[in-house]
Amino acid sequence: MFDLSQQLDKSNSYQVGLLDKMHSIQPENLHVIELLADKTSSLRWINAGLKLDAQSGRLNFLKGDFYYKKWNKDSAKQDSVRALTWYRKARTDAQWRGNAQRMIDELDPPLSDEEKKRREFFNKSKKKEEIEVTGKK
Repeated sequence: MFDLSQQLDKSNSYQVGLLDKMHSIQPENLHVIELLADKTSSLRWINAGLKLDAQSGRLNFLKGDFYYKKWNKDSAKQDSVRALTWYRKARTDAQWRGNAQRMIDELDPPLSDEEKKRREFFNKSKKKEEIEVTGKK
């Protein structure tokens, strides 16, 4: 029925209502919960799905996406950290690895070769200074 409502291009609220009815009939159906989480972006449905399958790449990605959107709105550091945590969990699922890695790189960009060399250079000089300091444990 849900597929038919998509083919008929029914409204999002109609599809969510249909999924909600399907969930009331089959409360343990993970696929229905995933669809509800996807359609509503509601943390309630994401958490309900994660209770059934904590390793679901899709649900972990959706939870990361929830915090990413929240971070984009508020710029709260805790939300970006939470988003990274959930994207890293989603990365363990082969099907979601690429999407999760892309979002991780967006939140925490990898260092360029020049930045790596600069860091390496300054870390070496810092270690050298520590060795030359007397009385250092």
